[in-house]
Amino acid sequence: MAPRPVPWSKLVREHSFHLVLGACLALAGSVFFLLFNLSGDPVWDDWILDARGVRVVGQPTRVVATNREVNEHVVYDIQYSFEYPPGQRYRGASPARNTRALNRAEAGEPVTVEVDPQNPTRNRIAGTKASFYGVLAILALAAVLVGAVFFMLSILRALRQGLSSRRSP
Repeated sequence: MAPRPVPWSKLVREHSFHLVLGACLALAGSVFFLLFNLSGDPVWDDWILDARGVRVVGQPTRVVATNREVNEHVVYDIQYSFEYPPGQRYRGASPARNTRALNRAEAGEPVTVEVDPQNPTRNRIAGTKASFYGVLAILALAAVLVGAVFFMLSILRALRQGLSSRRSP
């Protein structure tokens, strides 16, 4: 007499912790990764500007308070314009907390701007970061990957267990 197949509901119940853990981790990581990258420039913009950024002189146009805070201090955006290549005008904004940089920008003193020569819309004031959240975005992406691995391994384990129980004499 052939063995009875193991019902899928039992397999899922046995592996539900890892399935739910993986799904929740991947979902939460995805949400945070999107939020971190939609609320500012992505972290790879900083890496690109560090690797191939060209420095040009820019002119501050405005200093605007943002709704972001770091250690209970308001973060300001220094808005500026610059030319790259000469004759083509671009605008940009960089977050700043440094009062000296803010005072210089409000006084209209020129700023040094780092520009990506392949995409001049990717730019920042030298010494600042294009990405507000930086490494946190990468940690969120790591959570997505870890969650996906947990989820897939649980599915594969359940499938393997279900198939082996159907084949055994």
